[in-house]
Amino acid sequence: MLKKWFSFFFFILFASLNISVFAQDSIAFYESKLPKVKGIERAAALNKLIFFYQNNSLKKSIKYANQALLAIDSISNKTLKAEILYHTATTFR
Repeated sequence: MLKKWFSFFFFILFASLNISVFAQDSIAFYESKLPKVKGIERAAALNKLIFFYQNNSLKKSIKYANQALLAIDSISNKTLKAEILYHTATTFR
């Protein structure tokens, strides 16, 4: 029984480390993408950054949320608009 708990603990530890590394890679990817894209691609990248920073850096999440809200009128994708508004609202909760 102890061996099962030990295995489970290491599985959870390993999985959480992988998620953290994945998030850092994603943040770097979207931040490097921002200066190169416009329109809907920029709004989508900002949306991802709002989401990634919600629990780690409120200041950065708000910064990207403000940029996304300024760009929201120029995009026609209603689903993306809804996601931006949702992630912005959850940042300020």
